[in-house]
Amino acid sequence: MGLPEQFRENADTITAAVYISVINMERYDADRAIATKLQKIHAFVDRFEIVLIESYIDRDVSILEWNRLNEDTNAGRYHVILHCGEIRFSSFTDFKSVAINVQQQRISIESQ
Repeated sequence: MGLPEQFRENADTITAAVYISVINMERYDADRAIATKLQKIHAFVDRFEIVLIESYIDRDVSILEWNRLNEDTNAGRYHVILHCGEIRFSSFTDFKSVAINVQQQRISIESQ
């Protein structure tokens, strides 16, 4: 079973959030990293017909966006969280959704 079929079992539409962390990066480098990651994410969602609801981008160690994403996800707002690469300070294991590492184009962590 492919990615679309896995998530469409209980819903007609796959809804997703995007999480990007650019902590400890200079502004210019962070902006370039965000743009690159968003390009990869948009190519991925186009391929699998996923609807992006919101993006959460942390630029500093306060991880306010991570915490907001956690609240929204646990409220059932998304089926999927899309990200690029490793998230060093935490994991998605507490989230009630599936995290997909877009760089690897596979499910990286499944949590329920």
